[in-house]
Amino acid sequence: MTKTLLLLILLTLSQLSFAEEISAEKKLVIDEFLQVSGELDIEQTARAMTESFIGILAENQSLDPRMAPIAAEEIGAIMREEFVDSGFINRLGYQTYGKYFSLSELKDLVAFYKTPTGRKMAARLPRITAEKFTAGDQHALSLGPIIEKRLMARFREVGIIF
Repeated sequence: MTKTLLLLILLTLSQLSFAEEISAEKKLVIDEFLQVSGELDIEQTARAMTESFIGILAENQSLDPRMAPIAAEEIGAIMREEFVDSGFINRLGYQTYGKYFSLSELKDLVAFYKTPTGRKMAARLPRITAEKFTAGDQHALSLGPIIEKRLMARFREVGIIF
């Protein structure tokens, strides 16, 4: 998860310079969307990174119980500074949402996220997404033997021998 997040950040940074200019009004609506949709709330991501970091440390050494709260505090602070306070999430939002949604559609999204259903979606989407990724990863891993069997059969059909 951490490696994937870092890769996405690097890819995004390389593309930010190619973002087309959008109007000040559209930027304001995207800012509001990021707020009401919960995208500026990065605490869950920080918690996941902390758990991953602590897990990696735990594999290599016994942990001092004081490490976890310090790691949580520092990772949370870094995530907030580098993603929210720096404006990174907003710039990324301008690039992505500005590209795929019109001003009118963005206003519709903001209106949706202000409804009870929209607020519920914002609150639960991170957990739903995490569950879907976990289930998808598990399913993908279970496909290994099937993929290997079919590929080997196809390779044999064309004379490729391993």
